[in-house]
Amino acid sequence: MNNEPNIFNYATSELSNDAVLCWLFEYLNPQFKNEPEHQVAKALYREIRNVASSLPESPMEVIVHRQVKGADILIKIDDINALLIEDKTYSSAHSDQLKKYREMMESPEKLKGFEHVKNVEFVYLKTGVMHQWEIAECEDKRNNYKIVDWLAIERFIDAIPGECLQNALVSQYTSYLKTKFEQRYYWSHKRIEQWTDETWESLLHILCGELGESDWGYVNNARGGFYALWSESAPTYMQLEIGSTLEDTKLAFRISVGESTRRSDIRDDALFRISEVSKQPPHNALRIDAPARRGSGETMTFAVARPALVFRSDGLLNFNATLETLRLAKALASDLNQH
Repeated sequence: MNNEPNIFNYATSELSNDAVLCWLFEYLNPQFKNEPEHQVAKALYREIRNVASSLPESPMEVIVHRQVKGADILIKIDDINALLIEDKTYSSAHSDQLKKYREMMESPEKLKGFEHVKNVEFVYLKTGVMHQWEIAECEDKRNNYKIVDWLAIERFIDAIPGECLQNALVSQYTSYLKTKFEQRYYWSHKRIEQWTDETWESLLHILCGELGESDWGYVNNARGGFYALWSESAPTYMQLEIGSTLEDTKLAFRISVGESTRRSDIRDDALFRISEVSKQPPHNALRIDAPARRGSGETMTFAVARPALVFRSDGLLNFNATLETLRLAKALASDLNQH
């Protein structure tokens, strides 16, 4: 194992990631064609051109700008092309920033140095795991950002020739990201005790993609919070809640009641209805119980199902069985909204 200190274990901010990307893009310029960093930059640029295909294949002049009116990275390519990159690590788009940056580039001639730009590509690059709502926001026609996700960054790293890793910055940056990316596959071949936050985020993202009409995130509460996956149905929805132990992890059925003064009655009625509906196939494959604690908030859990996650005899996650359990729970919540 390589125990060499890695600067990126400390330089974890998005500004640090911006700096590395800007540094690499500088090496796209032809005067660096004999430098190994040029090959690294070309590998990254190829992944971007996979989604932003209107950019020139072999740029002759690349001028990199950072933090232009809030936009993370703005690159002028061959005088008439521009590439705007919104770079994220673990945060997400906020404050209508994607729309704001697009509007800024609707008149590039107003930006100093971009007077001749005729073609602009917008890219949302994220090394962290994306939320479903985040993908939808990028794909919204009002924003229309091309996505370069962590899988694309993983392909970029894998495409770097070995001799190019002699540069300490390239080597440490790619090593840091590879360690993160490897953890995102742990759910497929390691026991749950070895999973990390990266593992949970990747697994929940994949499950959401399979389920549809769902999302995942971190839910803060007075005890610290937990990772969760939820279906996008209302007023009743299912929510997979990841506890600090497997015993604390549960598949909850929740209901939103707003400011109603009959909260306990609504909660008890929902428990009765789910108990009745779950007696019928296919819902009877789920074991439904009342929660250990009954809440009375505007949104509350009225029933739980276990096991929330299904494991094989060797202790590894049974992905297909877990997915089927979530599908049944999602369908049950949807049916309850129709009764």
